[in-house]
Amino acid sequence: MSPVLSTSGTSGASGTSGGARGDAVSGVLVGFVLLLAEVAGALVVMVGLGLRNWTDAGGHREGGGPGEPPPMDWVPVLWCGGFALAVLALAVVFLRAGRPGVGAVQLLVFAAALTATVLTWHGEHERAHPDPPPASPYRDDPGGRPCLSGGDSRECLDGGG
Repeated sequence: MSPVLSTSGTSGASGTSGGARGDAVSGVLVGFVLLLAEVAGALVVMVGLGLRNWTDAGGHREGGGPGEPPPMDWVPVLWCGGFALAVLALAVVFLRAGRPGVGAVQLLVFAAALTATVLTWHGEHERAHPDPPPASPYRDDPGGRPCLSGGDSRECLDGGG
């Protein structure tokens, strides 16, 4: 009897389905453990950035002078981007290793991390480049006095108020 045949005389096809199920279960477990590790990594990044902002108390993030906005802080953007790139690298490794399920989950986590990176950049950009203050509805006359009556410009230009 050949080693490929079982005692019932059939080929080892039933053994392969058990192996495929074992591969699927191990793939799910690897994906779950990896997802938990990524959640822990994301929490470390968030806590680290939060503590950085808390301990800094705005010290190095202030602008050059009064009325100037603070400069753009690239550290949160780089941390989030680095985390997203690490997740993308893991997704590529799993896709190339023949684990499409785990790789697809990693691509979804990468999409979420990339979204968080873009939102972090947008928040930092808005903080560093605030909208200009609204223009005053009152115009200054040539004498340096503001036109407070709310009338038309002729009233302010005439000097009579």
